[in-house]
Amino acid sequence: MSESGPNWLGLLKWSLQYSDGTSGSSCNAMSDDDKEWLKRAMSDLVKDEPNRMNEVLNELKQFIEGINATGNVNDEQIGQIETLLEELQDIVEQIDMAQICVKFGGLTCLLLLLESVLVGDRVRSVCATTIATLSQNNIKVQNEMYTRGVIDKLCNLLPSTSSVVASKILLAISCIIRNHEAAEVHFTRNYSTAIFTHSLRSGHNAFMRRAIFLASALLTSDSSNKLLCESSFPAVFIPCVFQFLSSDDLDLRDVTLRMLKIFASASQGHAALNAHIDALNSAIAKRSESDNAFPAEENVVINEIQNLLREPASVFVRPVQQQLLL
Repeated sequence: MSESGPNWLGLLKWSLQYSDGTSGSSCNAMSDDDKEWLKRAMSDLVKDEPNRMNEVLNELKQFIEGINATGNVNDEQIGQIETLLEELQDIVEQIDMAQICVKFGGLTCLLLLLESVLVGDRVRSVCATTIATLSQNNIKVQNEMYTRGVIDKLCNLLPSTSSVVASKILLAISCIIRNHEAAEVHFTRNYSTAIFTHSLRSGHNAFMRRAIFLASALLTSDSSNKLLCESSFPAVFIPCVFQFLSSDDLDLRDVTLRMLKIFASASQGHAALNAHIDALNSAIAKRSESDNAFPAEENVVINEIQNLLREPASVFVRPVQQQLLL
C-alpha cells in the first residue's frame, strides 16, 4: 500500500490474471461431512421462533416451580430469568408471535413472575413491559387480556409495588386498554380515579407521565371520555397536575400541558377546569415570574388553553382528537 492509498490498479491486474475464468476449476462435489456442516450452519442462521419461544417459556416455568417449591431465588437464577425474559420480549414484538405466546401460556408465566416479590423489581419490570409489548396494537391479545381479567389483576397489584414496577404495570394497562372500547370503559369505571391518584402521589416522574398520558388518551376516546369527566377524576386529578407546570422535567410539563388542552377542549373537561381556574392561573404565574420561565413553545400552548377556557362550555361538543405518542 502506498502513502496515497491502496494500489487499486495493481489489484485489478492481479485479479484479471488469476481470476478471469480461463483456468480450470478446482471445484469438487461436496462430501457428506461438508453437506452436514453446511446444513447445521444454515439451520443456525434460520431461527424457529415459535419453537424457541416455547423453550424459553418452559425454562421460565421451571424457574417458577423452583421458586414456589423453595421459597427463594439466588442472584444467578435472577440473571438467567432476566436473560430469558429479554429474549422473549424480542420475539413477541412481532404481532403473530405475541398471539402465539399467549396460546403457549406465556401470559400465565409473566403474571406469576410479576406477582412474585422474590424475583425483585428488575424482573417484575421486564415482565410488565413484556405484557405491554404483547398487547400494544394487537386486538386479539387485548381481547384475551380483557376476557381473562388481566386488567383487574394488574390494577389490584399496582398499589402494592414500588413506583418503578408500578410505572411499568401502568404501561401494560395502557397498552391493553387503549383503542379497546370495553377495556377502556371497564378501567375508567372501576379503576381510573384510584390508579391516577396513586400515581400522582408517587413523586416518580415516569409513573406520573404515564398516568397523564393514559388520562389524555381516555379523554380523546369516544367510549371513555364522558365516563371519565363525570367521575370523581376531574376533582381529584386536575388540581394535582398544576404542580407539574413548575417541574424541571420537560416531558412531564409537556404531557401535562397537552392533557390540560384536551380538557379545555371538551365540554365536561372545560367546566371541570374552570372550576379550578384560580389555581391554574396561580401555577402559571408562579412559573412565569420565576427565573425559569416557560419557553416560547410552552407559552403558545398555555395561551391556547387560556383562550379555550374563556369560551362558553356550550361551544365544545366533543374532545379535540390528537395523535398521542408513547
